[in-house]
Amino acid sequence: MDSLIAQCCQAGISEWVVCPGSPLDVFSRILNIVPQLVSWEISHSRAAAFYALGRIISSRKPVALVIPPHELSTLSSTLSTPPFLGRPLLIVTFADQASTHSPEHSLPSPALATLEISDTQDMPSLREIWDSRSVFHLSIAHFETPQTPPPPPPIHPFQTPRFPRPRVANLAQTLREERHLAIVMGAMMDPDDQDAACWLAQQLKVPVLAEATSGLREELDRYVLRQGDAILQRFAPRVILRLGDVPTGTFWQALNQRPDISVFSLTRTTDPGLTRPSEVICCPLKTTIQALGDVQPIGNNQELLRYSRKRGALIDEAIRSYDRSEASFLHVISQYACLSDQLLISSDVMSLWDEYAQRKIPTHSVHLVPQQLCFDEALSLFWGISSHVSESWYIGSTTSYQLDMGILRSLPISADQRRIIVILSPLKDKDQSALQFHVTAAQQSSICRTLIITSLEDFDQLETLPATGTILIVIRPNAQHSDAFQQMTALF
Repeated sequence: MDSLIAQCCQAGISEWVVCPGSPLDVFSRILNIVPQLVSWEISHSRAAAFYALGRIISSRKPVALVIPPHELSTLSSTLSTPPFLGRPLLIVTFADQASTHSPEHSLPSPALATLEISDTQDMPSLREIWDSRSVFHLSIAHFETPQTPPPPPPIHPFQTPRFPRPRVANLAQTLREERHLAIVMGAMMDPDDQDAACWLAQQLKVPVLAEATSGLREELDRYVLRQGDAILQRFAPRVILRLGDVPTGTFWQALNQRPDISVFSLTRTTDPGLTRPSEVICCPLKTTIQALGDVQPIGNNQELLRYSRKRGALIDEAIRSYDRSEASFLHVISQYACLSDQLLISSDVMSLWDEYAQRKIPTHSVHLVPQQLCFDEALSLFWGISSHVSESWYIGSTTSYQLDMGILRSLPISADQRRIIVILSPLKDKDQSALQFHVTAAQQSSICRTLIITSLEDFDQLETLPATGTILIVIRPNAQHSDAFQQMTALF
C-alpha cells in the first residue's frame, strides 16, 4: 500500500477523497497518519466524485478518488460528462472479497481508461501510464494491510501538462493590422493570466465581454460590455480574441453562424468551443502575451462602448425604481457575496449576474456550475471548491421548486467555515408548487439556518448572520416588479 501512495505522490497527488467501506476503512486510516496528505471521507459516491472535482478546479492539481468497485458502474456515466473531461482525476478501486455485489456491477465504462493490476507492489510508474489530463481508473485486485505505518513519501510538485508550442505570429500580425477587434474573456483562475489579460485589454482599448469567472469584469468596467449580443448586433468585428476558457451562454455558439469573423483563442485548454475552423493557442496567457511584445491601441469602437454605458445607466435606474425585482435583489446580494473568499454561480444565473451584479469591488475567485448538474451535485462541487476558505457563497436558482438539502449530511462540515447558499426563486401568484418550495426551504432549519427574503429590508438580516455554519437564503422577488423591470430595459 505504501507503494501506491508513493506513486501518487510522485504524480503530484496530495489530496484524497475516500468513500468508506471495507477495505477502504483501513486505507483511510493509513492516509490519516501520513501528515503530508489530505483526505476526506464522504459516504455518498456521487457526492464524493463532485467534491473531488471541486478540489481539482480550485487547486488545479490532480486528486485521487477511492471508491468501492461496485460503485464504479453507477459513476461511469457521470465521469464521462463534460464537467469531468480533461480533469486530472485518479479513480482507485480495491477488490473487496466480502462484497455481495455481482462482478458485472464492478465493470467500468468502456470509455474510461483503466489499468488492472494484481498488487500495488507490481504497479508501474503512474507518471508513465497516466498523462494527468483525463479521468483514469486504477483497479487493484489485492489489498495488503501493512503491519507498520509507511514513512511519509515526498510529494512531487504537479507539472502542468505541456501543449504544443503556440504560434503567435499570426496573432501578432492581426493585432498590428486589424482595426475591428473585440475581446471575450472566459474563466481565468490563474492570477498571472488575469494580470496579463487585464494589461492587454487596457492597451488595446477595445470592447471587452468579460464574464464574472474571468475575475476582471469589475476592473475593466470602462471597456466591458453589459450585453454580449451587442457585439454581433451593433458591432461587426472582423476578429474576436478569446482569453481563457470557452464563454457560457448563446453568444459563443452564435459565432458558428458567422464564418466572416475570425476567432483567436488564448487558453490553457485545447477546446475551441466552435464547430467551424478557428485558431487555438494553448499556453499560459502571461507567456503568450509577453511574446507579443508591445501592442498599439485600436480604440475605434467608442460608439459601442457609449451604447453600453447608456444601457448601464438605464439598468441602474431600473434597479432603483423596481427594488423588489429579480435584478434588484441580485444586485443587492452581490454586494455581500463579492466580499467572500470563493463564489460559485450556477449557469442559469451567470447572465443575470454579469449584467446586474455590482461592479465596484473586484471579485476574482468566481467559478461556474455546469448547466447539467443536479442540485446535490452542485452542492458537492461547491463544498470541494470551498474546502480551504473561510467564507464561500453559492448562488443559483430553481425552476422545479424541489430543494433537497439532505446531501449536506454526507459532506464534511468544518466548524470554522461559513458557507452561504443563495437560491433565486420567483414566486408567481397562485403558484402552489412555488409556495410548497418555500415551505420546504423553511423546514431545512434542522440542517442549516434559513432566511426568506421578499423585500430590501429583509437583507438587514445578513448583517447578523453567524460567523460560521451553513446558511440558506431564499430570495423571492416580486413578479410585477420583475416584469416592469424587463419592460423598461427592453426599450433600449
